[in-house]
Amino acid sequence: MSVYTRPGPQIVAAIRALGVAPPPATSKDYIALQDAAAGARMRVVTVTDGITVTHDPNTDGLWEAPELGAARGKGPAADRLQTTLAACLRLCWDDPDTPMLPGKSVPYNVVIDLATYLRAASDASASSAIGATRHVVGSVRTLAHAGFLVQDDDQIRLGHALGSWSEHDLNVLRQAWDRIPAAADIA
Repeated sequence: MSVYTRPGPQIVAAIRALGVAPPPATSKDYIALQDAAAGARMRVVTVTDGITVTHDPNTDGLWEAPELGAARGKGPAADRLQTTLAACLRLCWDDPDTPMLPGKSVPYNVVIDLATYLRAASDASASSAIGATRHVVGSVRTLAHAGFLVQDDDQIRLGHALGSWSEHDLNVLRQAWDRIPAAADIA
């Protein structure tokens, strides 16, 4: 059964469950997909291997994470999430002059080491390495549930939700690229 033959809300649910779906074959299916995504306050994003849906930050101030039982505000992400995402971006997107997605997979422990280093460097209250590591582990889970990261066994890669970032946001990140340490810088 095609994803697009389902009732509207089920289209979005099916694509979220699959992660990525083949693009709609007909304009009728594409319109059904757009309507379903808009109704769920999501947006359709084209990725290398198909399409996916992700939170649309332009529609309102909430993104939903039903698997976490929560809806969160659109305000700035917590510092722990920002530093963990910065570490993952630096490790998984090794050349900012190339497209961000699909990126590359990196070992989970390398992500934890770099993100813990960044967390400790950015927050004097994170004096305990164990405490900083716990924050990072929780941040990886939160970012994975929100679609920003994908965790496959002991590997981390960038998630499809990053495909919704604007070209302006990517250019800002490219300009700040050299300020994010690489794993080799902390070894």
